[in-house]
Amino acid sequence: MFEHPGIGAGGVLVHDVGVVDLMIHFARVENQSAAGRLTAIADLAMLRVDDQQGRQWWACDGWDAAVAEVGAALGLGKREASGQLSIAVALRFRLPRVAAVFADGGVSARTVGTICWRTRLVEDPNTLAVIDAALAGALCEWAGLSRKKIEKKIDGWVQKFDPAAVLKVRSAARRRGVGVGKPDDETGIASIWGALLATDAELLDRVLTEMARQVCENDPRTFGQRRADALGVLAARGDRLACQCGDPDCPAAGPDARAAAVMIHVLTDGLPVPVADPLLHGDPAAPATPASTRSASEPVFTPEPVPASEPAFSPAPEPASSATPEPGPVATPAHTPAPATDSQPAEAPA
Repeated sequence: MFEHPGIGAGGVLVHDVGVVDLMIHFARVENQSAAGRLTAIADLAMLRVDDQQGRQWWACDGWDAAVAEVGAALGLGKREASGQLSIAVALRFRLPRVAAVFADGGVSARTVGTICWRTRLVEDPNTLAVIDAALAGALCEWAGLSRKKIEKKIDGWVQKFDPAAVLKVRSAARRRGVGVGKPDDETGIASIWGALLATDAELLDRVLTEMARQVCENDPRTFGQRRADALGVLAARGDRLACQCGDPDCPAAGPDARAAAVMIHVLTDGLPVPVADPLLHGDPAAPATPASTRSASEPVFTPEPVPASEPAFSPAPEPASSATPEPGPVATPAHTPAPATDSQPAEAPA
């Protein structure tokens, strides 16, 4: 490697190798300082939590008092200060070997926090001691890994010694939720997204499939459109999807539960005749344009004749002048050309 000297801060001559060494040194010092800070936080927590003196039943117990002091001293909010206390206590009593590597500067505070979080469900002391030793020995191999890969490494060790403590089901279940509608949805439809428990999702999938198959084969909707409509029927507390084939004798025909759940106010002189829109159903890839043919019963609009406009007023013409111009000389051409003849020249008389 070639060295490239330059001028650093304060006008001091520096080299690239020396700069890299300084980064490594101060990164280790930073880790050691963070470990010392968490050690002091653990000491404060023990002073406030161990010596309760009957205050454990107060609305603000010793842990809350320690959180308030840590937040005030470090300029942190209540939630972040409580997280710092949790990491400090976990390193003190649950992961002492990881804490030793941290105090030596061999691991960052972010990685230590991830280890404390993803091992918090391990309850057996002997199993926790084995996991602590395994993680402390493997930390030197995790340099340069992303956070996701580090989480997988931690879960691998926990899975090996305590499979029930792996953070998978609980973490995923806490992120469940359902949302309806987005600002960029097209007019007339609304998007739905979210995550359900696996059992609830299986139940919903079965119900939507069963309701989509209740209609006859002449229903114009696709299977996906029927499942979407079935979800709306469930929202209206219904249990059957009405067929839209148009046959009154269809066994699947009947009232739509959604019709009674939505009220639309229309100001008109007469009740409009309900007409089904054939373009709402069918293949989504088909062109959404109506047919050009016009039915015989469809009325044809004929514009009323426009009445003829009244003639515009125009003034009477002025009388012609009484003076008659005197006739002047008529110009005659000096030479009158001969009339056109055939293309053959005429012969001169003898």
